[in-house]
Amino acid sequence: MTIKLFKMKKRHHPLTRNPFFDPAHARHHSQERKPHRHPFKGGSRREGGIPMRLGRKLRSEDLQLLLLALLAEAPAHGYELITRLEALSQGFYKPSPGMIYPALTYLEEAEYATVNQEGSRKLYALTEAGHHTLDQQRELANQLKATLISMGKRMAEWQDTFYTEGDPAHEGHTEYFQARKALKEALHQKKGCSPEQEKALIALLKKTTQDILDI
Repeated sequence: MTIKLFKMKKRHHPLTRNPFFDPAHARHHSQERKPHRHPFKGGSRREGGIPMRLGRKLRSEDLQLLLLALLAEAPAHGYELITRLEALSQGFYKPSPGMIYPALTYLEEAEYATVNQEGSRKLYALTEAGHHTLDQQRELANQLKATLISMGKRMAEWQDTFYTEGDPAHEGHTEYFQARKALKEALHQKKGCSPEQEKALIALLKKTTQDILDI
């Protein structure tokens, strides 16, 4: 849940908060285009921290930068970009069309990408300005891709621990699977607990593990 606090003394153009913002480019467009509301606003990052939220949603500017990186590899349709991000993260992150297409529209309007209509689909390709912007933020783009890959691997390892081929869950033992899922969710809810609680959990898990082995 996001809580917005409104305390505004003056209005700022939303594009100025975007990491792709170029003042000269913005002035050029302000003379040629009518003002329009832009769906994306930039955000701050803690220095040295992971440049994305620890969840299944990316900030809009992070998604835009990832799309630039993917389009630099090869032109693609919107759905192809969704599947490429899903494959990159081993299924951990799969953006919805409602996230991808507004981001692609922004890249097109900012002249970072061109669009060619192919029947009912649109093929997106990077422009020279898009390549230049990506080059300026290549390190961050690589960090974002590395984070997606890492989180995908961690999720795959976690799933392998709790769900493997040939286990009773595949044979219709739904109670067994539900109990195992409940344990997984309970451990997730205890993430960030106090040191005392963590010690108690470790002791309980060790005992439970031994009890399982003794069955």
